[in-house]
Amino acid sequence: MNTFIRSLGTRWNSGCLGKILIIAVFLALLLACTIVTILAIPTPKPTPTAPVATQLPPTCAPQPTYTLQPTYTTAPTYTPRPSPTVIPTDAPEAAITLAITRTPAPTASPAPTRTPEPTSTPAPTGTNTPAPRPTATRSTQELITALLTSTLGKSNRDAQRLGPVTVSGGDVTAQWAINESLTEGYTKLGANQDIANILEQLFAFPGVQRVTLNGTYSMVDIYGKVSEMTVIHYVMTSTTAAKVNWQNVDLHNLYRIADSVEVHPAFQW
Repeated sequence: MNTFIRSLGTRWNSGCLGKILIIAVFLALLLACTIVTILAIPTPKPTPTAPVATQLPPTCAPQPTYTLQPTYTTAPTYTPRPSPTVIPTDAPEAAITLAITRTPAPTASPAPTRTPEPTSTPAPTGTNTPAPRPTATRSTQELITALLTSTLGKSNRDAQRLGPVTVSGGDVTAQWAINESLTEGYTKLGANQDIANILEQLFAFPGVQRVTLNGTYSMVDIYGKVSEMTVIHYVMTSTTAAKVNWQNVDLHNLYRIADSVEVHPAFQW
């Protein structure tokens, strides 16, 4: 690149390059003048040519129109009517009347009318409405038994949770199996909770005046024999129950407010 630039500089200094540029400019100007001269020359207009006369086809004289002759319709033929028949009578000739016999038109016979068949009326379907069953009246003992079953719930030992229930007038006697808990203290507390729940439900039942509860538990005697035995015998009357607020009563004091109570040493506080 440097060499090319140096050669250009040398040629410029020698005057050769300047001559070349002057010649190139001169040729460009000459070319431009030629183009302008060519564009300035007017374009010759085409010479108009006379239109060639077109030969019209010879006119033809109109042909005469002919009027169509009218067509005639043949006269209708008439059918002669039958001549009247002269019927002779015993009257004189002057009184002879002519009777015209006419053939009567056939009378259409009426269509036979169908006699409607009797429709069979379906027999009424009897709806067997079952007679209402008489509502069985549950006894007071059954109602109290159902109430105690719902209150105590299920047993967690191999013993029936609710034992025999006896109702005699206003006296109710019930036996229940005490559930086993984690410790001895919780087992005793559960027994007292059962007593409080049973007393609250029974004394809310109409007519209950006295409640006797017998709580049983699996005990081992001095001989090592295991048996289900009564460990709590609890009696309360309705007069005492009316003094108790069952929602706030202390379960540890439940034995102290009883009318009569007997407790096994294992369930005493």
